[in-house]
Amino acid sequence: MRGRLTAAGMALASIGLAAVWLGGSFFLIDKWQPANTVNLGPLRDGYQVEQVLFAPEDGLARVDLHLDNNGPATTGEIDLVLRELAGGEDGGGLPAAIDDPAHGRAASTSLADVNSFEMHRFDFKPVEDSGGRSFVVAVGADGVAGDGLTLRASGEDVYSGGGLYVDGEAAAGDLNFALYHEAGIGGITDKVEPFRPPLLDQGWLFMGCMILAVLVFGWLMSAMAFGTGAAAPDSLAGESPSGGLDEAARARTQDV
Repeated sequence: MRGRLTAAGMALASIGLAAVWLGGSFFLIDKWQPANTVNLGPLRDGYQVEQVLFAPEDGLARVDLHLDNNGPATTGEIDLVLRELAGGEDGGGLPAAIDDPAHGRAASTSLADVNSFEMHRFDFKPVEDSGGRSFVVAVGADGVAGDGLTLRASGEDVYSGGGLYVDGEAAAGDLNFALYHEAGIGGITDKVEPFRPPLLDQGWLFMGCMILAVLVFGWLMSAMAFGTGAAAPDSLAGESPSGGLDEAARARTQDV
């Protein structure tokens, strides 16, 4: 009985995972800029850091930043504003950005949720046609006191997609960040394209095979869970559940 319950659970889990996989959305990473050798800040009212980022894919929906909070402040908000870059960078002051609702986003988080030496995520509504566009990401603080909140960055220019600006002026280095876009099943199949065997080079064929594999696995688990067991051997047909002969069989034996 326990084995059947386990198999039933596995069957339901596989069906649920298949539904999530086929109908859900996923965050796929586009760029991770890991260098974090210096602190920028303190990040507080009146101090702002901007980084120009290039989005290689449509559906830009998340930016992760490395925030450190060494106290004493425990209240306040960290704000992130995303706007499309207007034109290019000239190496001087902060380049102009476009105030366009179609490509502008904002997100914020509470200082109480920030842990030191960790990447912190800022989620926002996906920018559907972000692929091939450059954006200015501005990070500031609201109601944060003290000098403990900082942003981690590299001490030199290591990112080719855009520059770093502090209080409106160009600065050496780049923020430690990660860039993500939202993708469904189509995005997953595109990501694994370099690893597909030649016979599955067509995206629709690869996706169909994956769906079939999930369905077959679920069917096998269901069969194990709810299928009927094999008939008992003839030699055991007259035995009681305790392993001995039942009363009718014992009576027939005595008559003989």
